[in-house]
Amino acid sequence: GVEAFCADLTEPDSLDKALRGAEQLFLFPRPETVEQVLALARRLGVLRVVVLSASAVLDHDERNLIGAMHRRVEDAVTASGLAATFVRPGGFAANALGWSPSIRAEGVVRAPYPELASAPIHERDIAAVATAALLEDGHEGAAYQLTGPHTLTQLEQVAAIGAAAGRDIRSEEQTPALTTRGQARCSARWAVSRRAGWAPPRSCSTRNRPQASSGSAPPSTQTPGQPNVS
Repeated sequence: GVEAFCADLTEPDSLDKALRGAEQLFLFPRPETVEQVLALARRLGVLRVVVLSASAVLDHDERNLIGAMHRRVEDAVTASGLAATFVRPGGFAANALGWSPSIRAEGVVRAPYPELASAPIHERDIAAVATAALLEDGHEGAAYQLTGPHTLTQLEQVAAIGAAAGRDIRSEEQTPALTTRGQARCSARWAVSRRAGWAPPRSCSTRNRPQASSGSAPPSTQTPGQPNVS
């Protein structure tokens, strides 16, 4: 059995019971408290940290707010002296779920930069890599940059979702300013970063990815758009 604890990364002291007796920690990025969380983890005997980072850390333009946020977390983990592995996915496949309300209501996706290309990765693939890094030896000091297998523009993603859903879905370009006003803070950061000029290259590839065992085909090898149809 697995014992469950309630805790909050924004309140590091709440992690005390959860970390006692633990040797590995999977760290979600919360830069405002990362130093306190790591200090507590080290004091309580944690030996290894696997960090959910982002491929955006490789872009050192400070206007890329997502990259700057994740670099702060990575720098804090490195400075902590704990053994660490950095898992750096690109765009999550589930990000496309943000389009679902307008698809259901109007059959349309409104977003900036329709020609922007990326290689979305399924979240279960990210979890498989993180699990391997937590439970297997030999990943200390590694940084795994993860992408899905298909490089797609946003227009191509919309078309793939439409094909999987069996319906026509239009794509309408939206200005970054309008997108930022209409989104929550996290999504707005993403839009501002794109407006600052950061974008994935047109040709993306999966690299530095450890092998993970699975009883079925990895979700990211499925037909593009299929996992996001409901």
